Formats: sequence, structure tokens, C-alpha cells
Amino acid sequence: MLRLAKAGPARPWQDTAWYDEQLFANNDRYFDALFASIDQARHSIILATYIFELDVLGRRMIRHLRRAHDRGVHVRVLYDGVGSMERGDKIARKLEKSGIPVKIYHPLPWQINNYRRALRRSSWVGSFILSMLKINQRHHAKICVIDEFELWCGSQNITADHLSVERAGDGWRDYGAKVSGSSVQAVAEAFDDLWEYRRPRVGQGLFRYYWNNFTEFTRKRKNHLLAERIAQAGRRVWIVNPYFSPTRQIIRAILKAASKGAEVRLIVPYKSDLEFFPLLTSTYYEELIRNEVRIFEFLPSILHGKMLLVDDFCLIGSTNLNHRSLLHDIEFDIVLESPSSLRAAEDVFLTEQRNSREIMAKHVKLLGTRRLLGWIPWLIRYWL
Repeated sequence: MLRLAKAGPARPWQDTAWYDEQLFANNDRYFDALFASIDQARHSIILATYIFELDVLGRRMIRHLRRAHDRGVHVRVLYDGVGSMERGDKIARKLEKSGIPVKIYHPLPWQINNYRRALRRSSWVGSFILSMLKINQRHHAKICVIDEFELWCGSQNITADHLSVERAGDGWRDYGAKVSGSSVQAVAEAFDDLWEYRRPRVGQGLFRYYWNNFTEFTRKRKNHLLAERIAQAGRRVWIVNPYFSPTRQIIRAILKAASKGAEVRLIVPYKSDLEFFPLLTSTYYEELIRNEVRIFEFLPSILHGKMLLVDDFCLIGSTNLNHRSLLHDIEFDIVLESPSSLRAAEDVFLTEQRNSREIMAKHVKLLGTRRLLGWIPWLIRYWL
């Protein structure tokens, strides 16, 4: 865990920003700290995730949520119908048995048992039709809001894949952040709107202290601001992303930053939980390297973290630079801007770079078969 700022009054770099920031690049420590915070909750807990598994981590989460509920904390849980398709119904029954309400974001058409947990309640026929229409729209964000003042966000799902091997996990590489401050209340209110199937409101601090794409307007705004910030970079654009297959708008922004002299570096996985994705990503190598973008493939383990550093701006959360994140899925990211946050994020990035191999122009030709295979998923990248 990297402590970024002590709790206290607003600092010169803050308006009404976070009173406290912590960046985590170790998943074991992230979840230990999150569970400790859940144990200290006094009023409310919101947990929203893509995947919720009934494994060693999922069972631990259920225990902590139950204990919080038993001492009078209002707990709500939301997870995705695709991400949690295998154990979603069983997990919901376990939580509901303890009195904890559960909702499932867009159950799949055949998940009839989960229709009653959908955000929008309807008849069987209506639920089936809605699930068919929404099948490509998923809730990929991972957030936990405690007492409407403390916000946790990152790339970590509730699955043991993210834990270290010593804790019976697969040792995935992720980043998470914990912040606290008045803007967290706006995040909780947006979740309330989602929970009640209302149009989420645009709250205090959106696109200043946190980014989301809960509505069509905020999705377009987020994509525009992301491309604009990258294109206008003065010193650097450092990106870590596990599923790199961005829209042309983002590619143009990256190339523009590089053409203006910004130092553009990209770290992507050598191996991925989605085996075809490194193949797809490699189809972008030639154009990027030709335009002075340095590319590194992370070697030690599956890279799942998402980090964007543009000059003195840092974004940590769930957003992938692929078509699915940018065009289809609900995502959530936290902005870290304090000097200590930036130093910590820089240290993490440079550590990842040292544990990666750089792809040079001479290597691209040697990836011929890999790049050729990558054109197959490239043809359907809009849905990936």
C-alpha cells in the first residue's frame, strides 16, 4: 500500500477534492484494507462489481457484509449478469437470507431466477425482451462506498484471481484507490439512481475528481475529455491497460501527443486472461511505434490494472482502452492529482516498465503470425 496523503483539511492542490488518498498496487493489501473499512462502517455500504465469485475471496466478502448488516449498517450489493453468471443466483440467496438486498445488472435471458433482481422489474415476457435488448451492455465498474464519505475503486473484482498465490489466488496485477471527501456523496446518489432505475444525476465533482459514464451524455463527455486530455499532453502520456484496442478517436489523440513531443509509453500484457487480446493489441504496434510511441509487454503475471498518467493527472479505475469500455459498459474511475499521488503512480509505472520487455520496430516483423491472428478479433473489436 502506498499512502498518498494524510486525512485532514483541504490542501493547496484541492478545491473540495479528496481529504485522503491511498493508492494500492498490491491486491492482498487492497482487500485487507477494504475489509477493515467495511468492519468500521457505521451507516451504509454500497458494493458494485462486475464479477462476484463464491470462492475464498467472495466468501470472505459475504462474511464481512453480513457482520456489517447485523450491526445495523444498510448494505446493498449490485453485480453484473454476465460477470457473475455462474454463482450469481447462489450468492444472492446467501446475502438475501441475511437481509441484504441484491440487484443484478441486466440478467441474461436464460437467468430466469434473476429476473426479480433486475434493476427494472417487469413481467416474465418484458424481462426477457429487456434482457435481450441489453445483452451487450454490462456493469464493469468496481466500487465500494462506505458511509457516503469513503470511496474504493479499482480493477479488482470479487474473485480470488486477484489474490496472491500465497492466498490461493492467481496473482493478477491490479491497481486500486481509496479516497474520502464530500464528492463521495454524489457517487452514492448516482448509485441510488441506478439502483432505482432512474436516470443517474450529474453530481458534484464529476469529471473533476471522478469519472463515470452512467448515462449516454456522460459517456460521450468522458470519451471526449479522455481523447482531449491525451491529445493536449505537454510532457507525458503513460498508459497501463490490459485490453488495448481503442477507438480511432483515442488512437488519433495518442499520435497527436507523440507528434507534439510528449513522451508516450504504453504497457500492455504479454499474457492475458483473454488469450486473444494480446493478439488483437499487437495489430496496433506498427503504427504506434512508427510514431514514436514506446510499447512494453508486462511479463511476470496477468496484467489487469488500468492506469493513465497525463502530465500531472492520474486516473485509476475500471476503464479499459477498448471498444467495450468506451462504447458499451458502465465504468468508474478516480482522479488522483496530489503531488504524492503522482509520485506513487510514477513509481508503480516505472516498476511495471522494468518488469516488461520493450517491443521495438525490429520485433514487429517477428510477430508476423501473432499479428496475422490478431486481425481476426480486430474485425469484431467493436464488441470486445
